[in-house]
Amino acid sequence: MGRKIQPMIILTIVLLLFVGALIFFPRVIITFFLAFFLAFLLEPLVKWFENKGATRSAAVVTVFFLLLVFSTVLVVVFFPGLVADLNKAVTKLPIYVSDIQKWFSKLNKEYKRFSLPQNIRDVIDEALLRGEEFLRLFLLRLASLLPSFFSQILFLFLVPVLAYYFSRDMEKLKKLIFTWSKQLFREEQEVVLEVIKVVTSYLRAQAFSSLLVGIMLTVGLLFLQVDLAILIGVLAGIFNIIPYFGPVLG
Repeated sequence: MGRKIQPMIILTIVLLLFVGALIFFPRVIITFFLAFFLAFLLEPLVKWFENKGATRSAAVVTVFFLLLVFSTVLVVVFFPGLVADLNKAVTKLPIYVSDIQKWFSKLNKEYKRFSLPQNIRDVIDEALLRGEEFLRLFLLRLASLLPSFFSQILFLFLVPVLAYYFSRDMEKLKKLIFTWSKQLFREEQEVVLEVIKVVTSYLRAQAFSSLLVGIMLTVGLLFLQVDLAILIGVLAGIFNIIPYFGPVLG
């Protein structure tokens, strides 16, 4: 019993330390987290080059060079349009909020044409009111967050630099995690490692799926000449990371 309680105590302490660090040093923690996540996403590609005969260092350098080229192309092609869309979205925000209110008002009038019981009408009225308020607050919050996010772009350049070092030492990190889990969980180690494997595979697939969705949607909307196409595509890709509700929000 004592052996099973000890790992939970250690995990609780680690989580509390992590939450405390996130509260007091959010930039540092988020930067390191994003860097590790990027290295973790690129690990299969690094392994592929290793299987082709490249050394670990050569594989990592090759993968990050390809990442640099890919990122440069994306920035050159899409970033100016994204900034323009962002400025346009902030300028037109009052119009979008007004359009949402008109749309909900029209929806409210349409459903009242049907002879529904009063209790059902009350439920629908409440749902429409909450939906309108949620979308309005969401747009206002988004408008306030996006400029602050893009103002931190220079700070985010540290992410690929740190990710390079994480990727280069990934095997050491894996051995460290294996040793740590063996000491911490003992009999449950195989189960814990299997859970980690499944979760990491899911996260990796979800991240690449989101990137693909964002790019394809952006290109499609640009082709259709939709207003704010790049901003909508970027937001759709970001929200797609969230399971279930993400694609709906996107």
